[in-house]
Amino acid sequence: MDVVIFEVEGQRYALQAECVSEVLDPVPVTPLPYAPEFVDGLVNVSGFVVVQMDAAMRLEVGDRLNQQSGNVLVICNEGRAESAVHVERVITHATVADEEIARQDAVDLAGDEKVAGTRYLAGSFQWCDTSVLLLAAHVFSPADIFAVGEPDGEGGLLASVTGSTSRGDSDNEAVGKRFSCLIVKCNGERYGLPLDEVGEVVDEFNLTILPHAPLEVSGMALLRGAPLLALSLGAMLGGAGQADLNQMVVVAKNGINFGLLVDEVAGIEYFADHAVQEVESGSEIEGYLIGGDGSMIGLLGLSGLITEAHFNRYREFLIKNHLEQTLRCQSDTAAAKRRMLTFRLGREQCAIALQLVERVEEYRDETGLPGSAAAGLSGVVQIQGEVVPVIDLRSEIGGEIEDKDVTFLVVRIAGGVWALTVNRVERVIEIAETDIEQIKTAKTDYIAAVGRLNGRLISILTLDPLAVEGATEMLLAA
Repeated sequence: MDVVIFEVEGQRYALQAECVSEVLDPVPVTPLPYAPEFVDGLVNVSGFVVVQMDAAMRLEVGDRLNQQSGNVLVICNEGRAESAVHVERVITHATVADEEIARQDAVDLAGDEKVAGTRYLAGSFQWCDTSVLLLAAHVFSPADIFAVGEPDGEGGLLASVTGSTSRGDSDNEAVGKRFSCLIVKCNGERYGLPLDEVGEVVDEFNLTILPHAPLEVSGMALLRGAPLLALSLGAMLGGAGQADLNQMVVVAKNGINFGLLVDEVAGIEYFADHAVQEVESGSEIEGYLIGGDGSMIGLLGLSGLITEAHFNRYREFLIKNHLEQTLRCQSDTAAAKRRMLTFRLGREQCAIALQLVERVEEYRDETGLPGSAAAGLSGVVQIQGEVVPVIDLRSEIGGEIEDKDVTFLVVRIAGGVWALTVNRVERVIEIAETDIEQIKTAKTDYIAAVGRLNGRLISILTLDPLAVEGATEMLLAA
């Protein structure tokens, strides 16, 4: 079984790797009203708005983690981000034999088996002489998250596996058709946007004022280096335009991203499909809903908010800010992506194809061999009973050698198994092929390309030098 091992309050835990799609540094969190204590709020991951939970609070083993530290595990369901989990630190991706796992069913980590529906622990195993608790896959599912305090009523406040369900999707007949909305406040009123039409929620942004723009156009904002037109939702609904609104909800129309500026994002609520009191089709407000607290909520329709007439009126600003090119690019097929594992070599951030990585091992002193230095080897080390040659990538890349957080990255290629000495293994990422520029010039170069991710440059390594003549012979001799 492939697992991701992480740490919370000094205890190591694991989740099946198939449940974890990505490991991130901490991301901005939008607080949610009426959320249970273990919920941090809403976050945007890979373009999806999901709920982030605090692992220590959820597992009832400690206090809330500092929002600026640790790592965030992205929990997936059927290939889509379902929730995010804030943990103290992610240690490694490892493979554990099924026979090494001591199974344990229906056990509550808090020791109270009377808590209804609490099935946190699936088993335990030993890893590097340390006990690791294997968590059940559903422990961080948002399906069991319910609002606390107000509002009273049937509607759930938080996203769940049904959070991505569009209106009209079939559901269990006993439950009926349901859909979820992102609730925003604007002009003193509450409005809902169907969650499947929401790209993300942005808390921090700067606006560039555009001369001669329509009243509802508050300005131009940058989102991860890409410009988008920021529109005041209040002005679009007939109120006064404001340029200093607090939050921005990103939506897409005709392949172009727009930012709707609102006073506040209040949360997410569920509604039965038949609960919509529909009005005239094609208007800004498609209908009305009754919120869990009894308030009236206007159901927004993108086709009425940003009509073709609006789009044509905005086109000159889109063209001036190079968004016409974005329109053409977004109409193309999505670019292929490469999954990679990032790590540090001194101060430099590097990445290697995830399929090449077999495991991460704690560093130990290697044994020198005659002639190993001439072949570029640091020596050999024994890993799980196998003698493996060691390459110190820190010296091979020519960067600053730091002894802090030294570890072995064990890789397997056609020539065999190698241990690569690196400083710190970080996380799994995805980089689009279009964001990778090839720079390799010789067979002995370890750096093959440079990737761009969220405005940062990452050196992408190749293991081709290990397959050149001489290196393979040294491996066989070892």
